[in-house]
Amino acid sequence: MREQPAVSGSNRGDYDAQIGVDQLLSLDVSAIDGAFCWPLKSLELTDGSPALSESEAKACNDRGTRHFQMRRFDQAIAEFTTAIRWQPANPTAFNNRGFALLALGRNEEALADFNAALNLNPRLATAWHNRGLVNAMNGEFAVAVQDFSAAIREDRSRSASLQNRGVVQTTLGEFELAITDFDESLRIEPLGYLALQNRGFAKLSLGRLTAASEDFTLAITIDPKLATAYFHRANIHRAKKNFAEAIRDYSEVIQHQPELSIARLHRAESYQQLKRFREALDDLNHLIERNPKSPMLFSNRGMCFASLGEHDHALADFNTALQLDPQYANAYQLRATVLSVQQAHEAAIVDLINAVRHGLKVTEVYVNFSKMWLAPDSPFRNPRMARELAERACELSDGTDPEALGILAQATVERLDGFFPAKSTSETE
Repeated sequence: MREQPAVSGSNRGDYDAQIGVDQLLSLDVSAIDGAFCWPLKSLELTDGSPALSESEAKACNDRGTRHFQMRRFDQAIAEFTTAIRWQPANPTAFNNRGFALLALGRNEEALADFNAALNLNPRLATAWHNRGLVNAMNGEFAVAVQDFSAAIREDRSRSASLQNRGVVQTTLGEFELAITDFDESLRIEPLGYLALQNRGFAKLSLGRLTAASEDFTLAITIDPKLATAYFHRANIHRAKKNFAEAIRDYSEVIQHQPELSIARLHRAESYQQLKRFREALDDLNHLIERNPKSPMLFSNRGMCFASLGEHDHALADFNTALQLDPQYANAYQLRATVLSVQQAHEAAIVDLINAVRHGLKVTEVYVNFSKMWLAPDSPFRNPRMARELAERACELSDGTDPEALGILAQATVERLDGFFPAKSTSETE
């Protein structure tokens, strides 16, 4: 989903645009989330410009610029079109109309205007910059890099072009090149919070968590409402298991960008890690109201209910999750855990089998299986099977899961007891 450019408040025609997402993304802290900010220095003003010598064209261009700054894009296009009629060889009017078209998502028309501007003046850095933006938005990243490079060649002081080229380099996985561009952009504009934010993301992509967090913190210091920087810093806190700090940052994201569902989901999971299940439930209830077809959300809420001992509510949520997605392996595994607590061993075994059948390969599944085979009151009691499953759990955890190791030891002892009956009193004396 592409968002339209949003006015940054500058009186020099500087605007911010953002490519965002409207879905729940991977929880992997290293995964790219697609929320880059593109700063634009994109409207050419006419003050002192000999290219717009006729007063009518100048007046039209200036009125169009004011319309643009007030987000009246259709009126801006009309004024720039009139300026072009007065001076059809003026590249600035084409550039400005192109950017107004871009603001309305009319990318191909915008591209045509930027091409016209560059045909009239191949050294117009702003037009190179704007054409680079269109190509980046259209997924033509290699061409976008060339366009931003041309803008930088014509005007080395263009921090926005350096920053945008860094964004494209990041998209292409060229993180070191991106960091170099962000560094240069920040040398020109030390308070460039978007360059700091995006440099932080490039460092994050290279696994430099501490350095990335420092950049996000600097960006937030400059702009305390920068939701994306809070989000990435929160993910770093969560990756480091600093869940209280993560919750604080996710709360900032939710305050400044409440529609970003992934932040609320991550906050709920952080609450769960701290065993603050009621607060996690509040977040999950909010998400389910807006995403009633998400099996993952029902499964997560069911896990909260189970942790609170509210097993009936937990089972209801797991049932709903499996109605929405009958192949949702994790919901089978979680429901089996609750069923085993309720001594419904046969139903729990069926769920665990389904969890494995649908591809869940986690230590906990095999641990739960082995518990079923080892439980004294289980109709499936079989120490030999319990031992085999516990061995599999130990393999999956590389021998680090204490519960799996404990079950393996217990199952081994019980199996040996079966082979070697206890000695009688007379034999032991």
